[in-house]
Amino acid sequence: MVENFNYNLIKKNDSLLLAVSGGIDSMVLLDIVNGLKRKLNLQLYIAHVDHQMRDSSKDDREFVKEMGENYGVVVFVDYLEAESNDNFHDYAHYARYDFFWSIAKAKGIKKIVLAHNQDDLAETVLMRLVRGSSFEGYRGILSENHYKGIKIIRPMLNMSRADIEVYQQANLIPYRQDPTNLKDDYTRNRFRHHFIPFLKEENPKFLDKITQFSYYQSLAYELVEKEAKKFLNIDEFEDVFTLDIEKFSKLDKIIQIEVIKMII
Repeated sequence: MVENFNYNLIKKNDSLLLAVSGGIDSMVLLDIVNGLKRKLNLQLYIAHVDHQMRDSSKDDREFVKEMGENYGVVVFVDYLEAESNDNFHDYAHYARYDFFWSIAKAKGIKKIVLAHNQDDLAETVLMRLVRGSSFEGYRGILSENHYKGIKIIRPMLNMSRADIEVYQQANLIPYRQDPTNLKDDYTRNRFRHHFIPFLKEENPKFLDKITQFSYYQSLAYELVEKEAKKFLNIDEFEDVFTLDIEKFSKLDKIIQIEVIKMII
């Protein structure tokens, strides 16, 4: 058993689509889940997205295909067009998820598995605190959510990057290094290289504290969301709403905000 890996997210007879970039996080994820394959009778598939933003991306693609063969797992590959959108990061995010979703629907896969870890969670929470977000957004990354009806799970969300590196070294897991991760060109990289190390020095348990913050935010948001839905009295969103202003004005301010957000 790997400490802090959330085994509860994976059930017997699950069919799982693993998003594998070839980096250390996703390769460790693949190795851990593959170790459960026989015991839990899992059906595994791999999805790899070639962003085509650098010449070495084709080497990552071939590496993942080779590793898929080694593990005996089918690999699906998609290609993104770098020139297709001014905001490439947003375009790539939704394109990846749509690709994962299309495979899951075609193959009857119930869960998409992503390799986000505890450091990713901390980076996301801090970036949203700095740039601003919603009460919902300050939760950061969730261990479970859905995309167009398909469940997304992140079983490594309580594993730190240091935990992942220890597992990789102990088990000699091959992986590819994305050179862009070493640069400060992107906001996340600047937080990763400068802010996170400083905060870890200030408090060695910083990652655990951010995880706790995210958990408390999630519990609070679930309550806010439930009360807002209760006020609107809806299960599915409608095209038109009528609002009782007198009753609305008596709601707690945070519930009012969520009601308006839901309507919009």
